[in-house]
Amino acid sequence: MLEQYVLGLTDEKETEEVERYAEAFPEIKAEIESMRKAVDDYARQYAVMPPEELKTRVMEEIDEKEAYSQPQGSLRGRTERSNGGRWGAWLARGIMATLIILSLSFYQSKVAADREYEVLSREYRAFQQ
Repeated sequence: MLEQYVLGLTDEKETEEVERYAEAFPEIKAEIESMRKAVDDYARQYAVMPPEELKTRVMEEIDEKEAYSQPQGSLRGRTERSNGGRWGAWLARGIMATLIILSLSFYQSKVAADREYEVLSREYRAFQQ
């Protein structure tokens, strides 16, 4: 059940039970931490990072949009460029935040799938024996 707990596959009752045992028995708590570290190490080893060119493109877009927000020309021109630049900068930041959130979501999905695969592999091996 510890594997399922570490993978987040336990229900509320099972989670509370494992946490009670972890508080009562230091070796269980240590085993849980060891399992979490192993899962995190595995996830980091096989993590898929967004391409570096994506960051470069987004940063260039932000720089372009911020260039519009710098005061130039008449007051009317400044206001139009400034508002457009601010909107563009916020848009670029929003896109960057969305990409980060999507990357984290994909990463978490991959970690969960890897955890489930590991549990199923163990069950399959146990079943074969």
